[in-house]
Amino acid sequence: MEGGLKVVAENIRNLQFEYTLADGSVTDSPANLAAIRVIRVDVTAKSDVIDPDYKAEGGYRTRQIISSILPRNMALSQ
Repeated sequence: MEGGLKVVAENIRNLQFEYTLADGSVTDSPANLAAIRVIRVDVTAKSDVIDPDYKAEGGYRTRQIISSILPRNMALSQ
């Protein structure tokens, strides 16, 4: 694969990551990556075309997905 910027998703309005650490604290910028136990991903996307039957958001439909990811074996690295 060649270097440089690559588009991996279009029409993303919001993308956030939140990390729960081994001590139970929550942060958006962990200093110690080995302490990560759960990664929470929050993505909001909008349609790329206007839906004439949808009056909110200027006719663009949006969807939000929130998922918690438990990385395998992270607890074993400490």
